[in-house]
Amino acid sequence: NEGYHVEDLSDSVDLDTVESDNDFDRTVTTTSSVGIYHSIQSAVDTAASDDTIEVGSGNYEESVTVDKPDLTLMAQDGATINGSNIQSSSGIDATLVKITAPDVHIEGFEIVGGDGVGTGISVQIDKADSGITIKDNEIKNIAGQGGGDKKESFGVLAWGTTDTLDNITINGNTIENIGSDSNNAQGFGLFL
Repeated sequence: NEGYHVEDLSDSVDLDTVESDNDFDRTVTTTSSVGIYHSIQSAVDTAASDDTIEVGSGNYEESVTVDKPDLTLMAQDGATINGSNIQSSSGIDATLVKITAPDVHIEGFEIVGGDGVGTGISVQIDKADSGITIKDNEIKNIAGQGGGDKKESFGVLAWGTTDTLDNITINGNTIENIGSDSNNAQGFGLFL
């Protein structure tokens, strides 16, 4: 479901008025491309470097890949990235928030997994000085199905793809109910 995307190309529309005068079930806005989006991924896809993406209260049933540097994703109270309807594909469990670019800040989300979700937030990056901040999120119910005999679930997973990874700040997060007895998935709240 792509939903809606309202963008002011003429710089003559008051998007705050558009947002307040309409009954959107949820809204995502960016600071540089003046627009209102229905999904977090749509806002990330159109964002520019140094943008702040403000995610309004609501249930976002999607996974998000942040592949642009210098982005901030800020959640309002009640903004939930919900993976309960996301299914694993080819025996590989889904990741709800995947960060593949440096200097990304993720703050204030409730991140809720499901049976097909193996990782809440993953940092997979090629740069040693990553500048990643993961702050004040609630990550829970990550219980992936996995493939084969070794099933693992992660609240936050960070690893350098070609280099030693450093300069990651993980602060004020709550991580709970990672792994599952029913499918023998071993759980790691934080794996660096």
